Amino acid sequence: VDLRVDGDRLRYNAPRGTMTPEILEQLKARKAEILSFLTGSVASDVEPIQPVSRDRDIPLSFSQQRLWFLDQFEGENSAAYNIAGAIRLSGNLNIRVMENVLNEMIRRHETLRTIFVSENGQPVQRILPAFPLELPVIRAAEDELTALTSEEILKPFELSRGPLIRSCLLKLGAEEYISVFTMHHII
Repeated sequence: VDLRVDGDRLRYNAPRGTMTPEILEQLKARKAEILSFLTGSVASDVEPIQPVSRDRDIPLSFSQQRLWFLDQFEGENSAAYNIAGAIRLSGNLNIRVMENVLNEMIRRHETLRTIFVSENGQPVQRILPAFPLELPVIRAAEDELTALTSEEILKPFELSRGPLIRSCLLKLGAEEYISVFTMHHII
């Protein structure tokens, strides 16, 4: 059923037989409420979400608390919560531009600059200033790809030190690369 506002009228479009007399009565009874909702003028007692001050450490979300606890429990050598991707790039790649793009993403998105430390026994988020992420280029042969990619993906992160994001380029030839990107699930 497609509902729309036409001036002060509520219009609908629906397949034949969909709008039963009962549904039409309910629409008529709640017309003002529906019009208000569709025009975005709904009154609400709910306070809008406000940004948290960055002048202090920030508490973890419930999901982040779970991941932080598991990291503490499993130790620093676990890569169980690494998220990774690899993509083949062909063509004339400007590596410096790619590195600059990654660094601009890090500068713009505080979650990519966040670390997780313990203060008085409680985990907190700490947002770091922008930092340069180097994009190492590793010469590789096709038969080494699986091993090199796995090695990169399985490197653990240290949540209290960061960065919790990394990337590298596996260079296969003059214009053939594999871009490997890894970050910890907590961010």
